Amino acid sequence: MTAHLAENLFATNELGAQTFKIAVRDSHPTPWSYAHFRKQLFAAARKNHEDAVEWLVVAALRREPSYAVGEILTGLRGNAEALGSAAEVAAFQAQHLAAESPELAIAAQFWEALLAADSQIIPRSALHPLGRRAFVDSVPNESWPPAMVRTLELTGGEIDMCTEVADRCS
Repeated sequence: MTAHLAENLFATNELGAQTFKIAVRDSHPTPWSYAHFRKQLFAAARKNHEDAVEWLVVAALRREPSYAVGEILTGLRGNAEALGSAAEVAAFQAQHLAAESPELAIAAQFWEALLAADSQIIPRSALHPLGRRAFVDSVPNESWPPAMVRTLELTGGEIDMCTEVADRCS
């Protein structure tokens, strides 16, 4: 598909947006799609299109150009729902990664960046899905508790999967 054809297919009208949403839902991300549809991916993610959010997180984990963790957080700035979805997707994607995996290191950077960000950039409610990190067994036990304690401090104790978090702490 040429860039010109793609631009026409995913035009900036409502029909183009719906076509893009279907394409993201029913296909797999490629370096070409990341290179040509960055603007549309962020726009869809800001509208809480979960598949677009997942594509963004996967792009960061794959180290795709222009999709670093900081760029994703900036692109979703202030959107608690999209940022929360991104936090959950990053944790979900990390669940079965080996401890030495480069993708796990990026997922950890994602968590650290969420915790370090100003609350106007990352609303604290976006941190609630970080409870899924309880399932990321490859994060060493010496580094997991301090990050989770910080998460709980920032959310006032409100977190998804609180039972699983408590089990991991025990």
